[in-house]
Amino acid sequence: MNITVKLIGGAKAPAGLVLDRDGGTSSVMPEGASVTDVMERLRLPDSLVTMVDSRPVPRTDRAARSLVDGDEVTIFPPLKGG
Repeated sequence: MNITVKLIGGAKAPAGLVLDRDGGTSSVMPEGASVTDVMERLRLPDSLVTMVDSRPVPRTDRAARSLVDGDEVTIFPPLKGG
């Protein structure tokens, strides 16, 4: 299945990953892949925030959140301030 992964706000892309100017890349994942699978494939730290199709996916739900063809996974550092 094809998904789009966007790394924004300082989330670092692993070596060799080519991003477009919006910080996105297309990725082919096996059917039934989860948000955790994407994070592991890209070797990204668990501390980053994840969203699928603009909806937050809490860290505790990442393994259970299966992706479908066309999903957009957005990954970024936690926001701080107040």
